[in-house]
Amino acid sequence: MFYVGEVYVAFFNLSEQKAVISAQTSDLAKVLPGRDSSSCKGSEVWSGSDIVITQGTLSAEVEMHGTALFVLNCN
Repeated sequence: MFYVGEVYVAFFNLSEQKAVISAQTSDLAKVLPGRDSSSCKGSEVWSGSDIVITQGTLSAEVEMHGTALFVLNCN
């Protein structure tokens, strides 16, 4: 089920080692016109872990050849 203001963000690590991958929440403004990207909260889909967005940055350590999928709700 999709909700207004819900966005999915995926990180793909194609390297041979773990990597920290980051995205700026301000970039979400491009897909959420009229929404406040600084209000985004969410979780990692497969683990269910809540995410922490620090200073407008979503970061995650992703295993080699791994992925992380996040669902964010922004008001």
